[in-house]
Amino acid sequence: MEYNVTIDSDLEDLIPEYMENLREVPGIIRKAIGEKNSILAKQEGHKMKGHGSAYGFDFISKIGAEIEAAAKEEKLDEISGMVTQLEDYIKNLKISYSD
Repeated sequence: MEYNVTIDSDLEDLIPEYMENLREVPGIIRKAIGEKNSILAKQEGHKMKGHGSAYGFDFISKIGAEIEAAAKEEKLDEISGMVTQLEDYIKNLKISYSD
């Protein structure tokens, strides 16, 4: 599945670095799950929740909120599927810019 997102062209210079950082998040969360570190998983989810929509990626905010909520309840086993969704989204994301 391809995910098409249109971002305001004012943010175009910021998106490459944002995406570079975002690509690291699944690995960080998977490591947190492996270490049973719900605090780190919650922090990463919280950051995604806050930054995603600000950059125009509503799905990132949504999945971040879900990860944060599951981590708060220490349901780390549920987070793995969310991370898989995130990886699929990042891999199949097509970004275009509008004025």
